[in-house]
Amino acid sequence: MSQINYELECFGLLTELIGEARLLESPVTLTVGALKARLLADHPQLQGIPIKVAQDNELMGEEDVLKPGKLSIFPPFSGG
Repeated sequence: MSQINYELECFGLLTELIGEARLLESPVTLTVGALKARLLADHPQLQGIPIKVAQDNELMGEEDVLKPGKLSIFPPFSGG
């Protein structure tokens, strides 16, 4: 069985908690919600931090299915 690879690029506070870049492998395609659950299981210190996930320069919703490849992981942000 082949693995699906997601290349995570983290920003802001998340670089301190997860690292700047990380390869995450999964036997199945992940939704954003499943990715967040996996990150929380691997990094319990993320509890309570609302994480945003983007792929192809588009913010993704909880139920969106992620394609293999590069993902951007953001902490909360504000401003215009």
